[in-house]
Amino acid sequence: MLVFDFEANPEYKPRNLTERIVQKLAGSIWVDEKAHDVVRLEAYFADDAKIAGGALASVQKGSNFGFEQEYVNNEVWLPTLVEIHVSARVLLVKGLRATDVTRYSDYKKYHVGVTSVIGQPKPQ
Repeated sequence: MLVFDFEANPEYKPRNLTERIVQKLAGSIWVDEKAHDVVRLEAYFADDAKIAGGALASVQKGSNFGFEQEYVNNEVWLPTLVEIHVSARVLLVKGLRATDVTRYSDYKKYHVGVTSVIGQPKPQ
């Protein structure tokens, strides 16, 4: 397993809203060394992320999220955990705190057969 810590380059000048928000993130990424695929991601806002200068919305410093996935049936990477903890302010007045944890498990492989039959058009 390879683990990488990341944080924004303070000298980079973001060009759009997505880049301005991503520049506020820091965290760690775990990568499977053989598969070269992300196994786990943990990220947090190292600073407030503002939309429209904070007038529309702002995500508070410390808000964080995580993601985990595993290799299932030696075939495909599928999610096992998504975890979000966010504190935000909307329209300068409405405070919002939310936590969501979603776990995925018991993946099963199904074999399905499909038969397609094209019939004659009905006479009018």
